[in-house]
Order: sequence, then C-alpha cells, then structure tokens
Amino acid sequence: MAEHIEKVARTVEDIYGLALVEMAEKANTLDDTATEIEELCKLLGEQPELATLLASRVLGVSKLAASIERLFKGQLSDLIYNFIQTVNRKGRLDKLTDIFKSFSRIVDSRNGIVEVDVYFATPLDDAALESLGQKIGAAIQRNVILNQKIDANLIGGMKLRVGDRLIDGSIVTQLKILERKIVAQGREKAKTQLTQLIAE
Repeated sequence: MAEHIEKVARTVEDIYGLALVEMAEKANTLDDTATEIEELCKLLGEQPELATLLASRVLGVSKLAASIERLFKGQLSDLIYNFIQTVNRKGRLDKLTDIFKSFSRIVDSRNGIVEVDVYFATPLDDAALESLGQKIGAAIQRNVILNQKIDANLIGGMKLRVGDRLIDGSIVTQLKILERKIVAQGREKAKTQLTQLIAE
C-alpha cells in the first residue's frame, strides 16, 4: 500500500482522492461511492453556480459548512457528506472537483482502467477511434477510455497523454527532433573542419 500511495499521492487532490478511496474501501462501499461521486460530478458540471459557490473563498468555512448542510445533508451518503465537510474545514473546498476526479482515476486504475487523451489535427471517426483504443489498450495492458482532443497545431500524427506521461508522435515534434540532429551534426562537422585547419 505504501508503494501505491507514493505513486499516486503527489498532489493535494491525489492525497484527498486516495483518502476517500480508502474510507470507502473500509466501509465496503467503494462501488456505491464511485457511482455517487460520478453523479455528483455530473451535477457540478451541469450547475456551474453550485461549483462556483463551493469554490468560493469569500464565504469562509463556517458559512460554506452551513451551505453544504442545506444542500447535501440527507441527499448524499454520510461518507461523502462528511468527507465534503472535512475538505471544507481543511480549506480545500475549491479543489473538490479535482479531488473527485482523482478519486475516480484511482478507482479506475485499481480496476485496470486508464483514461488516455489522444490529440489529432483533425478528428477520427468512431470506428478508427475504437480501433486505436483497442491497440493502445493491448500495448499498455489496460482497458482504455479514449478521450479525443483536437490540436490544430499538429501537422500530422498524434500525441498521447497517459496520466502524467506525454507520448508525442506528431510530425511537428519529429521535424523538431530532426532539425536538432541536423544542427548538431552541422556543429560537429564545423568543429572537425576547424580542427583540421588548425592541424595544417
């Protein structure tokens, strides 16, 4: 477990996300908690004013605690309600959405699922995207959830982001690497020529 914590808990969001995972595991409610978190994240996405309220640094801890009680007490499981109140008391409520995202990533990771962001210059159709997802999944031995993103700066190829790791196979990057090699080779050639002139 210590090794897992070291790998995952690198940010405030990850530390709290991991704590919530462990609380849910201890209560034997991980699946139910994951479902509830997913629904709550959807609500926060659909109600930006609610997300803004929770992220407010103007109201203060006590007023936010009262708002959380009015909004969520009896509507959420005790575990999640108490967790949100704890996050508020620690002054981290503005990180709540990211904490929930971290929680979901950790749960997915334990279930052998990983989200991969894939960047293209132009969008792929659904069939090509599904095929790519299967190939990436086979390569990293995980069930992959593929998120397609468009980057107009790419000439061709693609970039993949798996967690914190960026795998860049775009033509732009390949051209930059080639350019650096040519420049380096040119410098080396010039250095060799200079050495020969001095020797003469």
